[in-house]
Amino acid sequence: VRVYGQMGLLQPLRLDAAVYWQTLLPEGAQTLFGGAEEAKGELKLKGPLAKFELQHALETPTRMQTQATLAAFDTPLAVDLKHTWEALTLHLPEGKFDTLPVEEGTLTLSGDLDNYQLKLNTGTQVALTDDAQPAVKLEIQADGDLSHLNVKPITVTVGESTLRINGALNWQPSLTWDVAVSAKKLDPSIVAKDYPGNINAELKSQGSFTEQGIDAVAELLTLNGSWLTQPLRGKGNA
Repeated sequence: VRVYGQMGLLQPLRLDAAVYWQTLLPEGAQTLFGGAEEAKGELKLKGPLAKFELQHALETPTRMQTQATLAAFDTPLAVDLKHTWEALTLHLPEGKFDTLPVEEGTLTLSGDLDNYQLKLNTGTQVALTDDAQPAVKLEIQADGDLSHLNVKPITVTVGESTLRINGALNWQPSLTWDVAVSAKKLDPSIVAKDYPGNINAELKSQGSFTEQGIDAVAELLTLNGSWLTQPLRGKGNA
């Protein structure tokens, strides 16, 4: 680790510093990043200590950039952050998938602990079967505080199939949820090639998890499409 910089001793206590770091990766991380043995990067801090800018560049074993403005003395703590990464390939332990490609992506987080907004965009390509290696896209938009999270929405796209989740998750005073799920053009043959279909569905669920167990209700609002060349239609609740 090498540290360079200066800090003013008078208000507003301005900071201008850079930290260059390098370290050996643990064995598990070396495997994950295809045999890379070390990680290194550069951290820069600049501005008044009460609200300074942070920039971090990870150079190896993959390339990532983080930019943030941090109001360190605000109550609650406030941050405005953007994190990006280039496309990379993760090498997984022995199992069904040897590698997992990760597309370039962006994560943003802004606000404070009482009111924050989060966005995530990335993707991958997964070998679900020998014949199916669909592209997978993940998009998340959410906001919340220390007691709950509003999802609006989470969207997962696998090939031409789309799953979208909207709703709220609360964890204080107990764990509860109220969500709506929409599925478009779901094709089971992606994971089971002998069971092709084109399924559309909408459902909602509310519930809670307490010491007594799970108390939940679910309602299938619409179900239509086809499965195994047969028409599919229905609704129900549980």
